[in-house]
Amino acid sequence: MPNITLCRNPFRPQLDRVEIVARTGTRLDTVLRREGLVAGRGRNLVRQHTFIVQMNGKWLVQDQWACRLVADDVVLVALLPAGGGGGGSNPLQVVAMVALAAVTAGVGAWAASAYASAAGVAATSTTALMVGAGAAALVSIGGSMLLSAIFPPAKTPSTMAREQASPTYTIGAQGNTARLLESIPVQYGRFRVYPDFAAQPYTELDGNQTYLYQLFCLGQGEYDIEEIRIEDTPIGNFEEVEYEIVRPGELVTLFPDNVVTSNAVQGIELKGPNEETHSVAGPFVANPAGTKTNKIAVDIVFPAGLFYANDEGGLSRRSVSW
Repeated sequence: MPNITLCRNPFRPQLDRVEIVARTGTRLDTVLRREGLVAGRGRNLVRQHTFIVQMNGKWLVQDQWACRLVADDVVLVALLPAGGGGGGSNPLQVVAMVALAAVTAGVGAWAASAYASAAGVAATSTTALMVGAGAAALVSIGGSMLLSAIFPPAKTPSTMAREQASPTYTIGAQGNTARLLESIPVQYGRFRVYPDFAAQPYTELDGNQTYLYQLFCLGQGEYDIEEIRIEDTPIGNFEEVEYEIVRPGELVTLFPDNVVTSNAVQGIELKGPNEETHSVAGPFVANPAGTKTNKIAVDIVFPAGLFYANDEGGLSRRSVSW
């Protein structure tokens, strides 16, 4: 199979890397579309992020992304830093900031001179200079707040997605991070800590319930845990949360701690036998090369629910079997 690597963090490309699974013969732009990097097809292909693509040591332009992958292809997709808040700098804001800097300098000089005249001291005296600096600082702070209100920061695609996404039907890990291949910290003293993930979080569906599994690492050695919280709320206030504390050398017994979520089967639409495009989906790679698995779980999800609009204007139940 082709070897495809996605580097999502342009500042730490050696750490935040994802191996993408794709079958031989798959088009490269199909892989990019599946990973949410591009949208559209053909001439209407639009980048959703700023990134570059290298195949077999050669850089590819956008017109070359329609190529089909062969077994020995080595592909690197690297995201690049997005400048200007994701939408470019506002030239009016730049001009306003320059004008504010000029006004601030003028106010400082005027305040120092006015104080010197009133107090009968030299304009270059320490006190006069301090008065001028204080006046300039006040103007600078007030002007910056005014400009921030007039020119709010541009919204990036990721920011807009977070604002529009509703957590009603989804659950996910937030706040903590996974620092793969980095050193494990050693903690000293009494403090509040947001522990790193010891494994990638994953979710499981059981009927109408979604369960989130997270494994954390406090650090090397043993610790006296005073209290466990979710944000500022004690974990005891959440009746639906179960947890266990695993000490060095012990095994995790609450849930499987070595679970891989396949990137190849995310968001696949299954067609019914009554649809013209009905076909079998797959096969797909379930786990990375060189690894073994003892269980495969598949989640069938209805993101918008399962129902139909009846003639009375209400919603009626539907059922599906597979």
